[in-house]
Amino acid sequence: MMNYLAKHSVIEITLPTSAHSSMSDIKILTAIELSYDEEELIDITQFGIDMKISEVLYLQSYTGGGVTFPSINTVYRITMQDYANEIARYMQNIKEKHLILIDTKGRHTIAILEALAKVAKRVGKHIHVIAIKPFDFIGKNHRLMFHNEWENLKQTSDKQTLYDGMKMLEQLDKKMKMSDTNIEVVKIIFHDLYNEMICQKTT
Repeated sequence: MMNYLAKHSVIEITLPTSAHSSMSDIKILTAIELSYDEEELIDITQFGIDMKISEVLYLQSYTGGGVTFPSINTVYRITMQDYANEIARYMQNIKEKHLILIDTKGRHTIAILEALAKVAKRVGKHIHVIAIKPFDFIGKNHRLMFHNEWENLKQTSDKQTLYDGMKMLEQLDKKMKMSDTNIEVVKIIFHDLYNEMICQKTT
């Protein structure tokens, strides 16, 4: 029986200095799932915001369970087992005290965010997590796993923002392909975050 190879990149996102010069104590991170799609990284440069991205951690673990996808909880447990020390070293080298962790998929990436949040809290970081509630047409078991993981994140973070995936779809063209829909949903999140930083800078 084959083990499932879970591969994720942790991506650091830098907004323009003009957007957050008064909020220089914030670091933005997201996790990208590479396990079954090496092109998973969404090109956020297409969002109309001058953001820069860089990979800061590459996490690769065999999670068991044969060829089927492992549970979100399994990915979290294995990530903490294999990479807690590496994540801790990264977190200790971050000068910013506030971290914004953004989940763009609502799948195994949220387990990576929980691992980042738990380790970051140990080194005294303030954590704001942002995620998308899975669409109603996603499998029931997956929605339940996401809900459980979100409840765990609420315990390990200081602030939470949960977007309703179905309500976000209402803002988009119903004829849009699913792959384009995913990009547009993530675009909404980043524009909201950018605008929030602009507002805080000017108030």
